[in-house]
Amino acid sequence: MTTTTDDYDSPWGYSVTRCNVRTFQRSNVLTCKVETQKMPYITSVERIGIQKGIEQGLQQGRVEGLLTGIKLMLEMKFGADGLRLLSEIQQITEPAVIEAVHAAIKDVPTLDELRRVYAPPDDGK
Repeated sequence: MTTTTDDYDSPWGYSVTRCNVRTFQRSNVLTCKVETQKMPYITSVERIGIQKGIEQGLQQGRVEGLLTGIKLMLEMKFGADGLRLLSEIQQITEPAVIEAVHAAIKDVPTLDELRRVYAPPDDGK
């Protein structure tokens, strides 16, 4: 009697392509064919590029999450007037400023005060 298993790819660079279980003298014997796979070589420059790409993706995801939170908070606190301010806030490119806006929304009483968090003061010049 012979039983065959499915293929298995290992995260360590080898794959078991076929295993058979045979009954031999009242005991089961397992035989497997194991093949190694070459892992692609990644240079240090490529690793740095990959790491920077990952970091940029995480930062972008964080900013998008903050903007979603800001939108919800503006709508809850200021209604339609608050949502009109959202287009200005979405133009901000500095993540630290977006974080400051997010943190300030719960404490500011008016939209003008919130605008002061991210807009430079207007000196009237």
